[in-house]
Amino acid sequence: MSSVEILIPAKVLLEICEAKSVGTGMTYAVPGGATLTVGGVAKRHHDSLPLVPVVVTLAPGAIDSFSSWLYETLKHANVRRIRINSVEIEVTPEEITKTISEFIDS
Repeated sequence: MSSVEILIPAKVLLEICEAKSVGTGMTYAVPGGATLTVGGVAKRHHDSLPLVPVVVTLAPGAIDSFSSWLYETLKHANVRRIRINSVEIEVTPEEITKTISEFIDS
């Protein structure tokens, strides 16, 4: 199992978890063979919406399916940029897959 940290808007996290509230340490199974673990207190980045760190744990070979699911989820929520392991990227299927792959392979 490999993991990366993704910063996503709090509102999107609530939609992903289909919950009215989430707390530090809560885990959620998501499509693509991945598990999300909610990190600490929401952060603000560049005067934008509050961002929440989420550790994504991926099974071997799950990067493509998880990346596709994450892209569709973020696109639906109108999120254009996210941070993966402190690297800000544009929300596209290619960028998400490439960035996660780089961190898992390193």
